[in-house]
Amino acid sequence: MIQIKLVDVWENLVDYYYKYVQPLDMSVSIWDFVEKEYHGKRTYKSGIGHHNIQFIFNNDIDATAFKLKFQVTEHI
Repeated sequence: MIQIKLVDVWENLVDYYYKYVQPLDMSVSIWDFVEKEYHGKRTYKSGIGHHNIQFIFNNDIDATAFKLKFQVTEHI
C-alpha cells in the first residue's frame, strides 16, 4: 500500500481537475476522479486539517502515475 500526502499533490491536482475534468462532467468530484482514474482512496490520519489527508494506492503503477502527474515539486 502506497500513501501520498494530499498537500504534496493538491495544487497540481486542483489545477488539472478544474481545467480538464470538471468542465466535462460537473457531477464528478475531485475525489471521484482520483478513485476512478488512479484507483486512489482518500483517507485521514489522526488529527485535524488537510495536512492529515492522504491518498492510498494498492499498487505501484497507479501510485507512480498519480505522483508523476500531480506531485508539486520545484525540481524536475
